[in-house]
Formats: sequence, C-alpha cells, structure tokens
Amino acid sequence: LIDTGALITGFSNLQAVRYVLQKDTQNCYEVGVYLNDDNEQMFISKENDQDEKPLRQCGVPLKRRFTLYDQRHTTGTDIKQAADAKALCTLGKGVSFRDHSQACWRMRGIGKGQTVHVLVVDEVVKLVQRELQGSIPQSMLSSDVITMELVMSWLLLNNMLTESMQQIQLG
Repeated sequence: LIDTGALITGFSNLQAVRYVLQKDTQNCYEVGVYLNDDNEQMFISKENDQDEKPLRQCGVPLKRRFTLYDQRHTTGTDIKQAADAKALCTLGKGVSFRDHSQACWRMRGIGKGQTVHVLVVDEVVKLVQRELQGSIPQSMLSSDVITMELVMSWLLLNNMLTESMQQIQLG
C-alpha cells in the first residue's frame, strides 16, 4: 500500500500494518513491512505482531510480505518487492503529478511484472470533475467512473498550480 493521499489517519505505521495482517483472512502475507518513526525499515510477523525487527533480518519470501509506504516515505524509499507485486496507491486532494509518480516508482519493476492500481476516493472524484470542468469534454466527466487520463490531467494541473505558487512566493 502506497499511501500518497495520506488516507490512513489515526494509526501509526505499525498499527496500520498490524491491522492489515489481522484482516488477512486469505493468508496472503506472513509479515508486514513499514518504516518506523526513525525512518528504519522494520517488519512484524503475523504470528507475533508485538516483536518488531529490522527488515534486514527478515527471511520471508518477498511474495509473502505486505509493505506500507506512508505519505512521508513515498519518495526516496526503496524496499524490495516481489517481481510480480501489485501496489495500491492512494490519491488525496493535494497530490501532484510529481508526488504520484514518485510514489508509483516505489515499484521499481513497473512494466516488468509489477503493477500499480490507483485508489481514488469519492471526494477526489468530485474534485477532479469540478476542477477539470470546461477543459475536458463533458461526456468524460459525467459519470462516477474516473479514467486514468482524467486522473493524470488533474495531477498535472495540481503540479502546475503548485509550481505557479512557488514562483509567486519566490517573486
């Protein structure tokens, strides 16, 4: 899970990983991987979620690991993933194209087996539709279904707005 949109609130990274492991009824994962408050890569096992250990001590195959990247660590953090790993990347209202791209590239094997799915919450769907109104054909904005093209357009717009604000501040 790559939480670029900062949708996970009220939980520490450890608590969030613990929750996912507890809810993993299909037994997909043996361990949960996360970064602690000291930016250290850590893991806990499903069997003993009280025993945090450094990731370098983890012998569990990559396919059996769940990884959480919190918003703070979606840029510049490398944690090895399985060759066919599937990531879920969240979007929030303040995410720019750069932030989203950086987050997606936590999957270093995109196009070589790894995939990224984007979670767009209803609030962001409405925001995308409202902000792209007038610049995109109405037929593309009329349903609750949002395409990747619309998401990318909105992210680029956010990026341009952010850069414009920075230019104004630099004066």
